Amino acid sequence: MILIVAAFLAALGIGLWVLGYLVDMQAVTTIGGVIVFGVGVMLLSRGLSVPSGVTKTVVDNSTTVVQTQYRAVDLPTHLSLGFLVSITGGVLTLRGISQNT
Repeated sequence: MILIVAAFLAALGIGLWVLGYLVDMQAVTTIGGVIVFGVGVMLLSRGLSVPSGVTKTVVDNSTTVVQTQYRAVDLPTHLSLGFLVSITGGVLTLRGISQNT
């Protein structure tokens, strides 16, 4: 998953969770937590990458194939970023579900 997309979706999920928590809407907090959890699962399965360059291959005189190269983003800790984000999403989801109880 590309860093910009992951950051946008995580911010959207956290924003929905905070909005739902402030207006006391359990469904909105749950949706926000599930979005954050989904970002974490995608990071676990695909990893996190950023564009690092472009490769151009000339096929013939009129055709050029352009491919974007990506490099993986690593954390300095031994824990995976996807694991941390999915745990955070799970906690937000459970907190949203148990908000009114």
